[in-house]
Amino acid sequence: MGTKNGKTEQVSGENFYMKLLKAATSDGINRFSVGAVISKGKKVLLFRREKNDFLGGIYEIPGGGIEEGETLVDCIKREIKEETGLSVKNVIGYVGSFDYSSENGGKTRQFNFTVTVRSPLVIHLSTEHDDYKWVTQEDFHRINPTKEMVEILGNFWKGGNCTT
Repeated sequence: MGTKNGKTEQVSGENFYMKLLKAATSDGINRFSVGAVISKGKKVLLFRREKNDFLGGIYEIPGGGIEEGETLVDCIKREIKEETGLSVKNVIGYVGSFDYSSENGGKTRQFNFTVTVRSPLVIHLSTEHDDYKWVTQEDFHRINPTKEMVEILGNFWKGGNCTT
C-alpha cells in the first residue's frame, strides 16, 4: 500500500485501515505504528527526538506504536495527544508507510496520515522530544531529514493538503 502517484490518498472507512494492516501482515510485519502530518498553512509540525532516546536528535512527525486492541485512528488520536498536547479533529489522508527496525530489533511498519487538530495550537512537548519546529518545504532540508521523512512529507506536499 502506498500513495497514489506519490500523492496523498483519501481515507474512508475502517476497511481502508484493515487493508493497510493486512498488507503489512502479508509482508511478515506484525508490529505497527502511526505518524501524523499536522500542518499550518504551508508549514508542517516536526519534533526532535530527545538526544538520549532511540534515534535521538532526528526530527520526525509525531506518532507512535499501536497498542493491543487499538485501531489506527484511535492510536493516532492518543499518540498526538500524548506527544503534542493537541487533539485530532479529523484524519484526512494517507501519505504512505515505511518499515524500520524498532529499538528492540523488531520490524515495524509506520502508517502515516494527514490530520487536522482542534484549536488552539498550543504545543506541549512530551518527554520523548526536546524541540519542535514548523517547517516549510523550502526549509525542510535544513533539519537533515531521514529518507523516510523526505518521502512521507514529499507525498504530503505533492498532495496539496496544506491547511490555511
